[in-house]
Amino acid sequence: MGIRGAWQAANSVTVASGSTVNLGPQPSGGGTWSWSGPGGFSSSAREVDGIPLSVGPNVYMATYTNPAGVKSVETFTITVE
Repeated sequence: MGIRGAWQAANSVTVASGSTVNLGPQPSGGGTWSWSGPGGFSSSAREVDGIPLSVGPNVYMATYTNPAGVKSVETFTITVE
């Protein structure tokens, strides 16, 4: 997650209201990405920037499909205070 500049290797974080959060999981090349999240959020980009957040927990799920067709899922929880 990128929060106010530096990237962090974290799956969950608590931020202040009004914060901007960017999610950029690995690997950065090959395969495809599919995101889902609150309020019908979806994306096919690897890195999602400035995602919409509401107060409380915001859970985003990234599904990576490698070139061989094998899927892996990672969940990110951003809690807004």
